[in-house]
Amino acid sequence: MATTAPPTITAAPTPAPQRNDRTTFSTRVDAFVTWLIAAVAQFSAAATNVYDNAVDAYSSANSAATQAAAAIAAVNATVWVSGTTYAVGDGRFSPINSQTYRRKTAGAGTTDPSLDPTNWALVGSLPWSRKTGAYTAVSFDRIKASTTGGAWSLTFPASPVDGDVIEIQDVDGTFHTGKLTLLVNGKKIMGYTTSFVLDTQYAHLVFVYDATLGDWRM
Repeated sequence: MATTAPPTITAAPTPAPQRNDRTTFSTRVDAFVTWLIAAVAQFSAAATNVYDNAVDAYSSANSAATQAAAAIAAVNATVWVSGTTYAVGDGRFSPINSQTYRRKTAGAGTTDPSLDPTNWALVGSLPWSRKTGAYTAVSFDRIKASTTGGAWSLTFPASPVDGDVIEIQDVDGTFHTGKLTLLVNGKKIMGYTTSFVLDTQYAHLVFVYDATLGDWRM
């Protein structure tokens, strides 16, 4: 989600009520109470704005860290070898175009990574995919989740390895009305052992798997 400017908070009416000024006290109290009622809603909106911007900043920092890790992997990558078995997250460069790719699914193949988007993702520009219903994610998925059609569940990978990443975006801004439930699939998500619910509008979150904890962390 994009960082937004804080809402305006209306200044309190002046002068303030003074008990020793009986001729204006009632009028000023009425004005102050009217302002206070409106100000409560404004304070609440401001607090929500601060929270949403903090979530956005945190997600952006995580995304930047992910890209930095990908860049390091690109520098250290070795050449892809046809028929070799690779684990999820392994980085290799294509002998066709010399660009580095990261393995999305475990296994072997004879198709060059540059020609195999099902199993390999270009490092530094991992593609986004739009999902609108029940889906099982693979490591390094970047998911534009749409819940305009109602709530649904996203299942996390069953066998992640340390450092695997999944990025999720509330693409239509409807998580607050159509919740996205993340199913842990045998691991944990933020300490939860069954499911983790996303219900914040315009949420944009990056989950990184920690093998020591057996947990996907934001």
